Amino acid sequence: MYMVKKRKFLVKGMTCSACQVHVENAVKKLPGVDNVVVNLINNTLEFESGTVNDKTISNAVKKAGYQAVPFQKIDYRAQEKTKGKSLIVSLVLLVVLLYLAMGHMLGIPLPSFFTDPYGGIYLSVSQFVVLVPIVVLNFHYFTSGFAKLFRLKPNMDSLVALGSTASILYSIYASVMIIIAEVNHDPSMAHHFIEQLYFDGAGTILALVSLGKYIEYKSKRKTSNAINDLLKLQGDKATIIKGEQEIIIDIKDIQVGDIIKLTAGTNSPVDGVIVEGHGSFNESSLTGESLPVFHQAGDKLLSGVTNLDGYLLYQATSTSANSTIAKIVEMVSEASSSKAPIAKVVDKISLIFVPIVLGLSIITLAVWWIATGSFETAISFAIPVLVISCPCALGLATPIAIMISTGVAAKNHILIHNAEALENLSKIRTVVMDKTGTLTKGDLRVSHFVGFDDNFDALFFGIEKTSSHPLAVAINKYLSEDKVVATKFDQVTTIPGRGLKGVYRGQIFYAGNAAFIKDMTGLDFTYDTLSSSCVILADEEKIYGYALINDSIKDSSVEAIRAFQRAGIKTVMLTGDNKKNAEEMNQLLKIDEIIAEVLPDQKAEIIRGYQKDGMTLMIGDGINDAVALEVADVSMAIGAGSDIAIKSSDLVLVKDNLFDAYRAYRLSKRTLRNIKMNLFWAFLYNVASIPIAMGIFYPAYALALNPMIAALAMTFSSVFVVANASRLFINKTYK
Repeated sequence: MYMVKKRKFLVKGMTCSACQVHVENAVKKLPGVDNVVVNLINNTLEFESGTVNDKTISNAVKKAGYQAVPFQKIDYRAQEKTKGKSLIVSLVLLVVLLYLAMGHMLGIPLPSFFTDPYGGIYLSVSQFVVLVPIVVLNFHYFTSGFAKLFRLKPNMDSLVALGSTASILYSIYASVMIIIAEVNHDPSMAHHFIEQLYFDGAGTILALVSLGKYIEYKSKRKTSNAINDLLKLQGDKATIIKGEQEIIIDIKDIQVGDIIKLTAGTNSPVDGVIVEGHGSFNESSLTGESLPVFHQAGDKLLSGVTNLDGYLLYQATSTSANSTIAKIVEMVSEASSSKAPIAKVVDKISLIFVPIVLGLSIITLAVWWIATGSFETAISFAIPVLVISCPCALGLATPIAIMISTGVAAKNHILIHNAEALENLSKIRTVVMDKTGTLTKGDLRVSHFVGFDDNFDALFFGIEKTSSHPLAVAINKYLSEDKVVATKFDQVTTIPGRGLKGVYRGQIFYAGNAAFIKDMTGLDFTYDTLSSSCVILADEEKIYGYALINDSIKDSSVEAIRAFQRAGIKTVMLTGDNKKNAEEMNQLLKIDEIIAEVLPDQKAEIIRGYQKDGMTLMIGDGINDAVALEVADVSMAIGAGSDIAIKSSDLVLVKDNLFDAYRAYRLSKRTLRNIKMNLFWAFLYNVASIPIAMGIFYPAYALALNPMIAALAMTFSSVFVVANASRLFINKTYK
């Protein structure tokens, strides 16, 4: 029996969305592999499998024309530095090459020997010599492009390689003709073929494509830095206590159970529990809360928080690899690597796009050659078709926006599990919210405590102290061991969503709301105080007393509800509390619809009902919300909620601020709009430019594209997409 686990590989050689699809399809064909996701921006391959080994994956990817190795952290800064140096040299040489090719057109005189009787030879040879190092620096386009072409899986590199190779080969042919013309003293023929030199076009194609790739790397590093900044909060070293010794170790060597020393000004490297000392902590990096939080012995401590004062020891409950900070980084990375539904449409188009372009280029070459009888004219139209059609912008349109968006969300304390949830969030028609802990602060307090029997306090404390329900916690805080000696019940059973049933010396007691007590005992009890939850203690014959428990509405709740309503989204409160309490609370909230007295297993069915009218968002924080969160189209967990609720959710609101739910919605709308805008311009660019490159408008309007202009336009399309997606960095609050 094999255990299915998530695997991650680094893929080398991908340059466009066609590459992404080729790799994805190659791995999908392998038996025992599921949920394959290939990310063009991160150059990663992720999948789930328990049977396939690394070599099988590497071989499958190799057959597709790429290289895959087990994932290792990418040093974007080092890659950017290397590519930057290569780019600078390429661009400097390109300037020299353009000067040699077009200086005379701009009124910049060339050295006199270029105008000598054999000047044409000097000129063509000089251009070739300057071009060679540009080709060498960018030779990977040729090795990758032709390798994919020979495997019948052409990609962007194939178009670049074909376009620049055709330019170079034809220019070499023209150079030979120039030599023949100069030797035969035929200046007219020499001049004709000097005008047919495309060495500058080949250099421009290679240099500008590299410029576009460099800009992509800059964008990758910007988002990568946002993630790395989180990891830096853990630090590199930690001081642990072994016996009476203090030992400094790498944080990756910390084991669960180690005692860690934390002094003022240092960050907690892993999660843990304080065993000695106390201090005030800056937790703003995780929660967004600007005020210091005091922690003492017995309190939990999260990784990445700063000890502002004091000295303490705490016991590690996690390693650095599974700490809160590490989980946040993993969540952000997975979200930026995941694929939105809209991207799947692009994948299908990209798979056939490059072969279509190759076909159009061949057709262009044939038609113009037949029509004019001039190979020079035909090649001058065929090359721009190859160059202008590189699908870089098409491949970048979706993943670059997703990557930036998830990074922005993380900086705003909103964690997104996957890109599909981000896209679906923009389409919601209904938002359903739990009450306690979501709309309210969840800081429940007893406001009235009334007993009708002398044993009420002890019995009530005895049955409630067995429960971790928020109402029980409030009652236990109110009574406490200092005030009351709790009755030790023989047996206590929790009836989910309703109350408690306890047995003491053969006598059965019930604790819960009025409806539960009536169902169990037949006893009626009413109370007049609104905005309270009433917990009653009774046996089969009488009511012993009751407690009224109040909760306060979060300041952010009203603001969030109004924002959703202004956006045309229906708001719903879904609570297990009694209807009277919910209606009283709604006098301030003014939610569109209230559904109260709902059991946990009923919440999922109610969510399904709303889904008939469109996509539904569920926001909750408790264990009883977990099923509803799973069923909803999009789900959000409040950061202070239960682990089960958080694991069941697509998004986590770390700051425990409900208005962040609306911020996430606005971010999703902006992200999807950004993706659509990117795709629109990418498609429009190709639809408009390919006919021009093919020369369709040349006979009527003399409109054509020089290969250099085609390369510049292609690069600009990629720059436009990256720049447009980067606008998501600018507005980080999304109010």
